[in-house]
Amino acid sequence: MTKNTYEQQFIEDLAAWLEMQITVNEKAQGFAAEVGEHDAEVRYESRLEAYEFLSGKILNYRQGKPFDALPDGLMNIKEY
Repeated sequence: MTKNTYEQQFIEDLAAWLEMQITVNEKAQGFAAEVGEHDAEVRYESRLEAYEFLSGKILNYRQGKPFDALPDGLMNIKEY
């Protein structure tokens, strides 16, 4: 069994933390939408997009892609 380096452990811990933040913000965004809090919904959406971007960067790292590669699905078009 190989021992994780400090950097590997950091990446694993960060990925787990990001997944938790994504879950929390998805639920909070849904709740804000249910109660009609549009401003809060937009704030949670913005946070969610940032966490998903970082999570995508970690996935790219694991797949051996270069640092400047954009995460897949980043340029999805949203209709408002």
